[in-house]
Amino acid sequence: MPWELALVHPNGHRLGSSNEVKATLSKAWPQLQWKVVPSLLERIKDQPDHPYHALIPKWDAETRRRAGLPRTIGSLEGEGFSLEVFGIDENPVQDLDLEIRGSGDPISALFQIRTLAGWSIKELATGRFLDERQAKDRWTQFRD
Repeated sequence: MPWELALVHPNGHRLGSSNEVKATLSKAWPQLQWKVVPSLLERIKDQPDHPYHALIPKWDAETRRRAGLPRTIGSLEGEGFSLEVFGIDENPVQDLDLEIRGSGDPISALFQIRTLAGWSIKELATGRFLDERQAKDRWTQFRD
């Protein structure tokens, strides 16, 4: 199970256009790799046992539209941790979701983007915004 965070604008504004946000992330994390994966609908259409498959007929038009779009994922491999970035496909980008796995220390990488872009880091499980000390404490608790 990953540690789930969000990158958000501290004043609730959008982060920027998809291209602007992607450029900011790539500047902070030059080793970030981008890949496009098939849409959720494409991945589950032939899997009747998938938990979402039975829900497809109940989805409204907007949910079906979004589930039909390919997804861009940013992947970063650090020392003993991996980080994935989701949400770059919305234009403009409201916020980004991060999933962090591993036993290494992702805190300096997280705060590179905070320093460069001025975005806030929010822990999704608690809904709390984290400063560097809090992030270190929460990461230690999450791993243990």
